[in-house]
Amino acid sequence: MNQHLNLGQYIPAASFLHKLDPRTKIITLACLAGSLFAVKSFFKLAVLIIMILLLLLLSRISVKIYLKSLKPFIIIFAVIFAVHILLADGATLWQVGFIKISRTGISAAFNVIIRLIVLVLLARVITGTCSAMSLTYGLGKLLSPLNKIGFHTQELIMIMIISMRFIPIFSESAHHISVAQQCRGVDWKKGNIKERLVHMLALLVPLLRIAMERANDLAEAMEARGFHTGASRTSLNEWAMKKEDYFTLVILALTFVFIIFWPYFR
Repeated sequence: MNQHLNLGQYIPAASFLHKLDPRTKIITLACLAGSLFAVKSFFKLAVLIIMILLLLLLSRISVKIYLKSLKPFIIIFAVIFAVHILLADGATLWQVGFIKISRTGISAAFNVIIRLIVLVLLARVITGTCSAMSLTYGLGKLLSPLNKIGFHTQELIMIMIISMRFIPIFSESAHHISVAQQCRGVDWKKGNIKERLVHMLALLVPLLRIAMERANDLAEAMEARGFHTGASRTSLNEWAMKKEDYFTLVILALTFVFIIFWPYFR
């Protein structure tokens, strides 16, 4: 089952991006993702897209993996594209009954879809070059100033880590239960809605029981190790900002300065 979890799967490689601190990657993701939907100029959008495509090349991850990450979103992209084409006002290019397609609608649809595709690719670059544990560590470091106002960021990060750890476990358990139910005669593809709901209960009830047992075992293990809220904990692997990280942040800052003040450069 784990081979299907491609969207957020970490892919080891000896690339420039893999060596960066997770805090640098989170800052880069936040800045570029926000800018993708903030900029209005086609030129500024093109600069951001070129920068993100360069990140794809620097990651040394196969293009097939990036294309595969877009597959789960094809239906969503198609719906968004159709909504923008059909609902936008403008000069009519083609009309059949109440369905009207305008030049403005086509332009708006392509504008949104391009931004969404690039956003998915950007997210895939970050998750492909940084493991889930590293990302949570980096997020915890970035949120650490909130500890001064009484917000326990370590507990939040721990919850995120546990959640991500349980995803492949539940996925594998669901696969085993599904195979076991098929051996007992359950056909997931046949029957009306009521019958399929009954079949789904045969999957959800055992999965819920497994989840409760896992959660209980985890709670007992944490209690046995003396875990309590607000305790200060250390990390096995401590990250440190290097010259590559500062170089990346400087390039990112210069790019935004160029985009913001572009009209004054002409």
